[in-house]
Amino acid sequence: TFLSTITDLDLYSLRFPGRIISALFDSSTVTLISILAFKYFGKKVGFLTGLFSVFSVIQIQHAHFFVVDTILTFLIVGLIFLCVKISKNCTLKSSIICGILLAAALATKISSLPIIILIFLSYGLYALSPNTDYISRNISLNPHNIKKAFIGITACISISVIFFILFSPYAIIDFPKFIQDNLNQSRMVRGTSDLPYTRQYIDTIPYIYHLKQIITRSLGPTVSILSFLGLIFTLRKSHLPLPKIHIILIFWILFYFLIFGQFQVKFSRYMLPIIPFLLVYASLSLVAFYYWLNKKLPRLAI
Repeated sequence: TFLSTITDLDLYSLRFPGRIISALFDSSTVTLISILAFKYFGKKVGFLTGLFSVFSVIQIQHAHFFVVDTILTFLIVGLIFLCVKISKNCTLKSSIICGILLAAALATKISSLPIIILIFLSYGLYALSPNTDYISRNISLNPHNIKKAFIGITACISISVIFFILFSPYAIIDFPKFIQDNLNQSRMVRGTSDLPYTRQYIDTIPYIYHLKQIITRSLGPTVSILSFLGLIFTLRKSHLPLPKIHIILIFWILFYFLIFGQFQVKFSRYMLPIIPFLLVYASLSLVAFYYWLNKKLPRLAI
């Protein structure tokens, strides 16, 4: 590995710097998701999101191990932050940064590929309703906006290809091996290859198993219920003008869960890329309850 070539540590001892790297990326995820929540939902939601993220069991657990999922989650949060920004203001700078982060995410773990759909969605939202945080009833397809969105997505994808080669050169140098390794992982996660460490997931129910793990272990019952209530409440109250950030966050949560919740192998870390956004909706739910309580019982709500 790269670290072993520049240090005197053997492969076994690399777990120490590896854990530090994992912890740093997880801490950065806490900071980034707090900033996102603070910017788009206010101080209370930003503070609670950061608090929930700091004490999130699944994040604490995986920050103690050198797994790429903590790095991937940080990159996903960064990409979605940019997607929200692009959906309002499609600038070349944002498209270039988005392309670099996309390349880093794909080089980290190829399962981040579905984020490309969300990136396309963000450019589509800009083309439909530029320079605003909302999708309104008055949608007009302006050729200038469509052209700008097309240039942005082209720049993003082009930059991502270039930087993917830089970040993961052996994927190109030994392309057949890269494809074969990913096919092996695909067979593993679908349960078509018999491996001792995946037999525990035989006969587990798709989607339900992950939901159970999130409620009982990853976030705990209270935060999980708040997250689901926040999502349900937001979906029920959805009407035009609709905030773009809700479109992007909810689409990512549901789209990602729809894909990865169906696989036979169900490691809890597979759900890490949606955990920070579930915490945003847990915070929104709690803040909404606070305001409701303040309205109904003003003496009890401080």
